[in-house]
Amino acid sequence: MTAHLQLAGRDRAEADTVEEVRRQVRRFGATIDSSVIEREHLIPAGVLEGAAGLGLFGLTIPEEHGGFGLSLQGSCAVIEQLAEFDRSVATSVGLHNGLGLRGLIRFGSEELKRRYLPDMAAGRRLAAFAATEAGAGSDLAAIRTSALPDPAQPGRLILNGEKIYITNARYARLFTLVVYTPGLGGKKKGHSLVLVPAETPGFSIGREEDKLGLRGSSTASIHYQDAPLPADHLIGEPGKGIVLMNRVLAWGRTLMAAGCLGTAGRALTLAAQHVTTRRQFGRTLAEFELVRRQVGGMRARLHLAGSLARAAARLCDQLEEGAAWETAAAKVLCSEHGWRVIDTALQLHGGAGFIEDTGVARALRDARVTRIFEGANDVLRLHLAGEALTWPLADIAALPPLRGEVGPALGEAAAQNDGHLVELLGAIAEVRRQHGLRAIDRQATLARIATMALAVYAARMTLLRTDGRLRDAGAGDAEADLALAACQDAHEAFVAARAGLGDNADAAYDRVARRELERVS
Repeated sequence: MTAHLQLAGRDRAEADTVEEVRRQVRRFGATIDSSVIEREHLIPAGVLEGAAGLGLFGLTIPEEHGGFGLSLQGSCAVIEQLAEFDRSVATSVGLHNGLGLRGLIRFGSEELKRRYLPDMAAGRRLAAFAATEAGAGSDLAAIRTSALPDPAQPGRLILNGEKIYITNARYARLFTLVVYTPGLGGKKKGHSLVLVPAETPGFSIGREEDKLGLRGSSTASIHYQDAPLPADHLIGEPGKGIVLMNRVLAWGRTLMAAGCLGTAGRALTLAAQHVTTRRQFGRTLAEFELVRRQVGGMRARLHLAGSLARAAARLCDQLEEGAAWETAAAKVLCSEHGWRVIDTALQLHGGAGFIEDTGVARALRDARVTRIFEGANDVLRLHLAGEALTWPLADIAALPPLRGEVGPALGEAAAQNDGHLVELLGAIAEVRRQHGLRAIDRQATLARIATMALAVYAARMTLLRTDGRLRDAGAGDAEADLALAACQDAHEAFVAARAGLGDNADAAYDRVARRELERVS
């Protein structure tokens, strides 16, 4: 069992509920046959019914509507646990509780909540979220699926358009859509969120996509042709759809980050079991220094990413408007570190890792998409850096040194983090000075700034988290060692990104790319 997030919930009562649900999930998860799910490209009805019986589709739904009403922290802990056993099932449950339901729970009318949430909590209706279109991926402003007032019937909208790559498409009975709504809310070219039941006339589902991984998690396109929708199914302020969607994404990305930790944690366990039993040259693999270095690095990366996910979930629970930067940071780091951990686990298995029976190959396939969906990491890095360029540098520089806030066991790592923060602020100031508003076009530079910022923030959250545990729980050397190893991983990423800021290789890469693109054009 992993506990990377160590999220107890908002209070003792919720902590007890979360632990009981996690215990039941462990028992339930042991009955899931992931090889069958992957082979059949389908989650069996019995598995979905089992998840519903445990109340997993009501994790984030308020108690008055039949759910557990868990905080995001508590929900993440449950999804992390479920992802240890099967990532397709965890994705379907997590998507439902996050992206699928957050818009309705946060912005929907009381009437819509009463109408739909009890069935959603019971698992009789599953939820999905639909934003991506053929011409609108990362560029969400390009969304053209429309919801226009019906001239023949006041109080009704008409939907037309197509959404692609929709997770839970075949399982879902309720979709939250981001649609183009010119004129609504006084916005000439605005977008809005609408809630669309699957039984809406004019709705259809395309073929199931044949995917690299997450094969049991349904992914398909959905289509609307002159589909009528009551205007009261618009959720949130009309014309503010992109803003509201980003708040929904904050929850969805954090739940997905938790799933990354669960899957990677299981891969680490499998790798540790393998290296302690596999013998080569008269010794177990675990007796070789390089193998221990790899295992230690895997655990350190999960701890670093888990600290970031924990902080993001806590902030989302505290802040009404969400925590866009922190949740995007958690999604990027958890998906990337999760991938690295699983890839290392496969490597440590040697040839056996390439064989399906170990389950590591399936975990690798399932993990790959997490660096793409709910915001491609390449794009999110640019957003993270873009926001960093607006930070009040003088105010941040005036913050008390972290070294003075943590105990002596973490003092050296804290001092290093203080130094990295100063360097980060200096790098941001230099990019501002050199490029001004044109910095948006310096994408390679922005990606390095984002990596530096991620490293500083993740190490900082890890040190504060560990210091609290050392003070409150009297944890010993093992806890401190884990934090120090995690901070070393962040340090190495920071140093590499910082070195790249002064590198002149970008121009050479650009010239090579241009020639390559000309060759195939």
